[in-house]
Amino acid sequence: MDRAAARGKIERLVGAYGENREHYESSEYNEAHVRSEFIDPFFLALGRDVHNDAHRVGRQREVVVEDRAQVRGHRRRPD
Repeated sequence: MDRAAARGKIERLVGAYGENREHYESSEYNEAHVRSEFIDPFFLALGRDVHNDAHRVGRQREVVVEDRAQVRGHRRRPD
């Protein structure tokens, strides 16, 4: 994707956020929604293999989805 197309997609994401900011900042809008509606599309616009279409494993992947982290001896979800 060329820079102009990427910039256009990112500008649309910013515009959508600005138009509905109150909703996106409410407690109804959770982290999973943010990822699917803004974060993934942002990285896709930059040409990143967000969905691992190349079927890479481990650290070879371009984008790694956080699972759980070890915190004080317990596995917890990231914030």
